[in-house]
Amino acid sequence: MATATTTKKADTKSESESPQLPKHGSLAAALCAVMSDVGTVAMSGKLPVGGGRRVSVLSVGDLAKALQPALAQHGVIIAPGKMQVQTTLVGQTKNGVDQYRTDLVVEWVVNHRDSDDVMSVSSAGAGTDTGDKGIYKAQTGALKYLYRLLL
Repeated sequence: MATATTTKKADTKSESESPQLPKHGSLAAALCAVMSDVGTVAMSGKLPVGGGRRVSVLSVGDLAKALQPALAQHGVIIAPGKMQVQTTLVGQTKNGVDQYRTDLVVEWVVNHRDSDDVMSVSSAGAGTDTGDKGIYKAQTGALKYLYRLLL
């Protein structure tokens, strides 16, 4: 009898230590909970615009930092699906190096842990670079736009 009581007490302690994640009946309900938890994301980045002036910007890092915990807690999983990419020569830098613009449309797949709900969301991004970084800049823009769509 004492062993059963001790075992039960240990099980109860273990259950209370594990986090209880909220359950939602649909992806829409989970996304509403994410929106409610996150609220407004403050702009913390600064971008130089010339003449010594800087403007405030909302970075993809700010959005990810605000969204990721809420998405995980409410069981929303996002993964990139199909991508459409187009790269175009747009000119040269002042040093004569070719500069390319990469335009990207990503079809994101948004899944829900607690239901079979799946949603497809498309977002676009663009990046200009002299080397191979244009695609990454475009992906960052597409992800940032997706995050803005979800809020």
